[in-house]
Amino acid sequence: MLQGGSTFAALVGLGAWLVLAFLGAVRALGEGGGDVTRGCLLVAIPVALAAAARAFAAYWRGPDIISFTRSDSEPCTPCEAAYVRARASIRGTMGGAGYLYPRRLALPAVAWVAAAIAGMGALSQAVDEAVGAWPVFVTFVAATIAAFVLPARPYYYRDTAGGGAIVSPPPAAQRLKRNAALAAAVARGETVETVTPSPADTPRLGASAAPRDPA
Repeated sequence: MLQGGSTFAALVGLGAWLVLAFLGAVRALGEGGGDVTRGCLLVAIPVALAAAARAFAAYWRGPDIISFTRSDSEPCTPCEAAYVRARASIRGTMGGAGYLYPRRLALPAVAWVAAAIAGMGALSQAVDEAVGAWPVFVTFVAATIAAFVLPARPYYYRDTAGGGAIVSPPPAAQRLKRNAALAAAVARGETVETVTPSPADTPRLGASAAPRDPA
């Protein structure tokens, strides 16, 4: 659930997550802990809060830039590339990046905050009595949804000659190209189909409502 970062940062985040999730669950079951447990929690809770802040900030700062090859991308026309750039959180002189569904970044942020609260409950009887087992439940549910059901899906692009671009990964590129076609149709005053087909399909015109911009 960490939004980008180094391998070391990912390992630190994973360790903090495991500590908070496990010890929070143990505490919710009524078990206590010793000095080692408290020491682990005192380290893991600030890491969780920092990860939550990073997830919230990613909505504006975008994903960390990664390198990709043409074989890992799809080309976009100048019109499609303009749409990709307009939605990107990062726009540089040669490329940028963004999220297909930036609002979903709230899910990992909520999961990290809930994990931190679960850890605080394992440290403090007062916090535990105030929040109960709910932080542990929210931690696992929000993390599962963010990781597998509703991920934010980062994408990356590089500009090409003539105003076009190449976009990676290909599934995100296909979705962006379709959304660009739908946006162009709406701008021309056409009506478009409300049901979203697979990313590889082309937009079909003729229904009664305009598409909703993805979350």
